Amino acid sequence: MNLVIRATTFILLLFIISQNSKADFKVLSPSNPASLECGDLLARYGEKQPIFNFVDCSVGEGQVVLKATYKVRGEDSEVAEAFLVEKYGLGRLTFTCCGWEPKNGKAGQIKNSSLQQKHPNYTLSITMFANAEQKRENGDAYLEKDRNKIAYFTVLVKVLNI
Repeated sequence: MNLVIRATTFILLLFIISQNSKADFKVLSPSNPASLECGDLLARYGEKQPIFNFVDCSVGEGQVVLKATYKVRGEDSEVAEAFLVEKYGLGRLTFTCCGWEPKNGKAGQIKNSSLQQKHPNYTLSITMFANAEQKRENGDAYLEKDRNKIAYFTVLVKVLNI
């Protein structure tokens, strides 16, 4: 009975946290009593450039423990891409169908020894992409292939339990 109450409390806590995804919070696991705080994961576990604008952090699903979202202006996308390729091994961005994404879906990896010591099964992945679908003033859709004219690119940092 006590275990059922603990599990119910844990699920309720996760629900409450998910309703306020912009706040810093901790993810606790019954099997892993150490906590992991949500927030600006790139600044906490990696190296963050000023062009990466933190948007929010949320609890993930499945193997995704936490997910932080960032925006990069289209004008800064090539600088951001070069940094992520060099620093974290992200695949070079290519234009595919309707937007920009890493070639062959290759995400980068952020190595952080303190996270690995506390959570040996956790790893950090980073990816970057943008939707090129735009609308003209008359409402017609078109694909903008000039990345400098795209309003923003999205960068995702995920803590994965592998």
